[in-house]
Amino acid sequence: MSTQIVDVIVDLQYGDCGKGKVAHHLCQTKNYTHVLRYNGGANAGHTIFHKGKKFITHQIPAGVFFCIKSVVGSGCVLDPTQFFNELQMLEDGGVDTKGKVYVAENTHIITEAHRNEDGREGVRIGTTGRGNGPAYREKYGR
Repeated sequence: MSTQIVDVIVDLQYGDCGKGKVAHHLCQTKNYTHVLRYNGGANAGHTIFHKGKKFITHQIPAGVFFCIKSVVGSGCVLDPTQFFNELQMLEDGGVDTKGKVYVAENTHIITEAHRNEDGREGVRIGTTGRGNGPAYREKYGR
């Protein structure tokens, strides 16, 4: 029986603690077959310097920079417009994403209605206004 080692990056604070940078470093130093983003939306940005270029990703896992299959898991909420813009930005920057980025079929989608609601209601509680909260509410309230 083979043993697989799994590394998990968890934020025990309030975000913006460098998870993307840690993931990028681990992808450089370990031999992963997959990198999985298991929760979150498009609110946080991960600034990654790769081969002398600066990239800011929001939804696509860092494994894509190293030809590692990168999965957006079902615990995430996905903004399709931003996702495809991000794919294009990576391709334009010389990162080959074809056949390397996967989205779980039951990942919830952020809609324009979610963004509009978050824009109206989010000011009161200080959200990014990207629709994550309303999308998660809909996901878990079904």
